[in-house]
Amino acid sequence: MEIKCCTILTTFSIAKWRWSWQQLGKRYNQTDELVETIFEILGREAENADSLEGFTLCHSISGGTGSGLGSKILEQIKERYPKTILQTYSVFASPEQSSDVVVGPYNSVLALEWLVEHPDLIVVLDNQALYRLATDTMRVQTPTHAHINAMVSKIMTSLTAR
Repeated sequence: MEIKCCTILTTFSIAKWRWSWQQLGKRYNQTDELVETIFEILGREAENADSLEGFTLCHSISGGTGSGLGSKILEQIKERYPKTILQTYSVFASPEQSSDVVVGPYNSVLALEWLVEHPDLIVVLDNQALYRLATDTMRVQTPTHAHINAMVSKIMTSLTAR
């Protein structure tokens, strides 16, 4: 699959680790602008699709962007494309893991309402279980994000392969 440069969106936005910062906070106008830019790209891709079946969102629900912006994107996809399938790969942090996101549990709880309401299918990924798989099964002494991302991509491709 070829990835076109016009479908990649990069931005530097600090959610300050808060769901509310992306959903309701001072950056609301900037978040709306970002969402509109995202949907301009999605709209172009949807128009070019021969048969649009659905969307997949990959996100963590403990950080501010994955939970807050992710929730907003889920809601907008269902509003704009109600007949498509909406699937998520949602990474859940474990209570046992230390995190630099102090408000992570709150972000997760707030994002759960959107996860229950909008997607048709949710694949729950337990961050701690992924690290255990890397160390115990793959025998990686110190798993990195690259190891975990490789496992997640294998999960995704095995679930979407025909």
